[in-house]
Amino acid sequence: NIRSRLSYDIFANYSCVDGLPQFINSGSDNALSLIYSETDILSLGIETGYASKRLNGHAKFTYSFFNDNADRPGNHYGYAPAELDLALEYNFRERIRIGTSINFRSETNLYDTRFSDPECSSPSYINLGVNVTYRFNRNFSLYAKGENLLDQTIMHSPVYIEKGLCAGIGIIVKF
Repeated sequence: NIRSRLSYDIFANYSCVDGLPQFINSGSDNALSLIYSETDILSLGIETGYASKRLNGHAKFTYSFFNDNADRPGNHYGYAPAELDLALEYNFRERIRIGTSINFRSETNLYDTRFSDPECSSPSYINLGVNVTYRFNRNFSLYAKGENLLDQTIMHSPVYIEKGLCAGIGIIVKF
């Protein structure tokens, strides 16, 4: 029955955050400063998923509205208003799992005094990833994964930019 494999959630969250941490660059060097602001956040979104013996997937979209006590809607440095996460994994004969993920994050407000206009923004990005896991038995597996396959500029704070393409391999041991 397909209805038993599908799930969904439509949500709305409202938060009054007393001390929302935000990283800014307020000096001429590449040092980050931490500031806190009292911020109201309204988030709306939808999440859906599918699970079967061979195929698992989920999708989540969230859009958030930020407003601080000084009534400056742009003062939520490092927090993206729109985010989309998609993931799909195929299980081949209980041993091999092949998956992909896509993470989208919209343009984000930043604060960096190194620029003539310190209120700047980081670009939106799409982070495409793939992974493969080979399971020898229930206690031992090998995996390989790659991230940022589109070589996007991924920036969460003013002075920290994630490097381009990345890949990794590993061993999973369960006791």
